[in-house]
Amino acid sequence: MRYPCAVFLLVFLTAACAGGAASSVPTDPPPTTPPYPVGQMTDQTLVVGGVTRQFRVHVPAGTTTPKAVVFVLHGGGGEGLDVSVLGQHALSVFRTVADREGFVVVYPAGLPANDAQRLVGWVDCRADNTVASAADDIGFLAALVERVRTAYGLTSARMFMTGGSNGAQMTHAFAFNRADLVGAVATGSGSLPVTPKTGGCATGPSRPLPIMILHGSGDTQMPWGGGCVADIGGNCNRGRVISAEATRDRWLQINGLGGVTPTTTVVDSSAADAGPASRFDYPGAAPVRWWRLDGAGHTAPSRTVLSPPNPVTGIQNRDIEFAEIVWAFFKARLPLTIERGGRAIRISAEIRRATARGTPRQPACSAAPDGPFRCNLCVGARRTCVAAVGRIWVARCARILFRSPAAELRRYAGRADEKRSWASISLGRRACRAPLIGVLG
Repeated sequence: MRYPCAVFLLVFLTAACAGGAASSVPTDPPPTTPPYPVGQMTDQTLVVGGVTRQFRVHVPAGTTTPKAVVFVLHGGGGEGLDVSVLGQHALSVFRTVADREGFVVVYPAGLPANDAQRLVGWVDCRADNTVASAADDIGFLAALVERVRTAYGLTSARMFMTGGSNGAQMTHAFAFNRADLVGAVATGSGSLPVTPKTGGCATGPSRPLPIMILHGSGDTQMPWGGGCVADIGGNCNRGRVISAEATRDRWLQINGLGGVTPTTTVVDSSAADAGPASRFDYPGAAPVRWWRLDGAGHTAPSRTVLSPPNPVTGIQNRDIEFAEIVWAFFKARLPLTIERGGRAIRISAEIRRATARGTPRQPACSAAPDGPFRCNLCVGARRTCVAAVGRIWVARCARILFRSPAAELRRYAGRADEKRSWASISLGRRACRAPLIGVLG
């Protein structure tokens, strides 16, 4: 089966194989020594605006240069950094996933709220949250992301943020104000405010940003249909949020996907919860993935860290594992890199170089939602990208940007499990082979 080539992939491979071209591509400098202890989780501090803030860093064994960093934000229910304790909270499962996948997990800590309970939480975009502290949490998280990013010599495309409940609201707030610092975000049981603060909280992100949104239809603490947040006392002092569906629609509008029809996947593997988990994928350059958990309450879904039903948080969904589905979404956003001679080259630099030489066009088709590749950009006369679940086929290309008309990608690259696979490219008398790792971000 033959298809027109995905020019961005060929351009990138060409630079890697064409001798001196690769040497001009900027790379992320690796750290000389690991910035955080390897094979353990450690408590760290960072002073921002004269305030000492706390965070925990989990670095898998053998990981000195991670493929990504995931910032996991706790909710406002008082758990704080304890969500990182294995078996205690569904957010701790990110550590288990990180050990398998080779990324670093960072658990930042919020500050106590201005109420009698003094539970730690986040100062997000709600203008009507009267119990919020005066903390500059956007400033803190921005400084933390940059600290960890530079320590590991990574790009912002490899920084990801997620959170549950109030942590999800903070993730929305960070995305609205500092979309430049992350490659994608994911939220669980956290909606956008009815009355946002001025600035970025009101205007929205500086650019479209891939996002995964999850919410239970039986959630009363972050009401599915909108309303007062955790209104236990009945005075609505934690502010109001719009509905889960309205939050989804706002992000569809932000990412230019208002007219896109989603594909739907239903997961119903447990009979011990209130209903199935339905996934709606809205494909695009900045996709939106929306999970509706039928009948589920406020507790993060998990198959391994189980919470009994209670009148406040409701019934936990047990069809899916929050950490697993979040990482799957982030993993599909990772930039494609080629390792050649111990040297990693980022595809993002080659895309910038390519767009400087040609007119970027949207592809005539889009990748399958579950496919590891996404057709973000094609350049030049041949601008059709073709992708399928688990792999991408690229056929001969009549013209590419680096004046190599004989170039052709002979074998498919990429697998659903994203293990290393080989691609061979022939450039006239030159030939090389390079392992393709990760996915196009």
